[in-house]
Amino acid sequence: MLENNNEKIIDYKLGDVTGDGINDEVYIMSCAFNKCLNRHWLLIKEGNSGRVVRYELEENNYNFEVHLEPFRDPNKLDIFIRSIGDCFGGCVKGQIFTYEGEELKEIFNTNDFYEKNKVSAFYRDDYKVEVLNYERNKKYIVDIKENFKYYLDFVYSGDGKVKEGKEKANISSVWGCNSYYPMGSEIANLSIVQKVIGQAATDNIGLIESTLKWQGNSFIIIDQTVILKGNLINQNNRSKEISNKKDFLIGTRNLYENNWKSLAEYFDDNVNFDSLSIYWYYLAVLQFFAKDLIEALKSINMNLSFQYPYPSKEKALILKENIEYSIRLNK
Repeated sequence: MLENNNEKIIDYKLGDVTGDGINDEVYIMSCAFNKCLNRHWLLIKEGNSGRVVRYELEENNYNFEVHLEPFRDPNKLDIFIRSIGDCFGGCVKGQIFTYEGEELKEIFNTNDFYEKNKVSAFYRDDYKVEVLNYERNKKYIVDIKENFKYYLDFVYSGDGKVKEGKEKANISSVWGCNSYYPMGSEIANLSIVQKVIGQAATDNIGLIESTLKWQGNSFIIIDQTVILKGNLINQNNRSKEISNKKDFLIGTRNLYENNWKSLAEYFDDNVNFDSLSIYWYYLAVLQFFAKDLIEALKSINMNLSFQYPYPSKEKALILKENIEYSIRLNK
């Protein structure tokens, strides 16, 4: 029994990773003590020899899972480990290990992929976002002129020119890392997804998907695409679709108005603490009921850019939806 008072099993798979035709046991283990819960190990019990191989995983992530996939040889499985980390825009960590002889070796790491395949994004005049991959000598143009006017006004002046200081968009760390099998192939490929992020962590302009395949002695990008968000054909339909939320909006407004005085006092007491999520949340509330809707949207987006938005991500998103709804009604 591998699980004991000091370690617990997080995930488990059975398959031939050593290439000798006999199934091996592959585990993700975690420290059982609260003070070291973020420590994880890859543990392999070889089916033929009974030898136990232990490899400590360096990332202090969570939701670890292990998969066995043939990335190099259809007759030999590789070890694909995936976990979730805390970073701007959210991120996924992926690692692939393989046996070379009797030695366990890492052959892929999403951190290395991110560092070696830098992509940049910039707002350009005439409501365009340019995505550049200098390593592959590729560029992609995203047309954002169909976005809501209040969003465009935040980045652009009235003549479609980018405002000074608003030129830079962001590219997230790896946001998705998955294996898949091309049609007719017994070898798995990797799909790596990153987000093109605008003015806040929740502002997703599009997705960059990179397809990787093992060639020679490493994974290489064989294809890269930018995936765009769809826009409604008729923006007026959106108002009709969410009109049934009006009663909820009114109820929320009454709730806040009943506490208006205490909110104002709290804001006055914390006006200098603009590095706190709670500041941006209450500022958005006050701006909302003062009908300063564009500023309210900016404030709630600032709140949502924090790792743990106050009072919760769900409640902050509800407030954002109410603000956006009011903006559409006042167009």
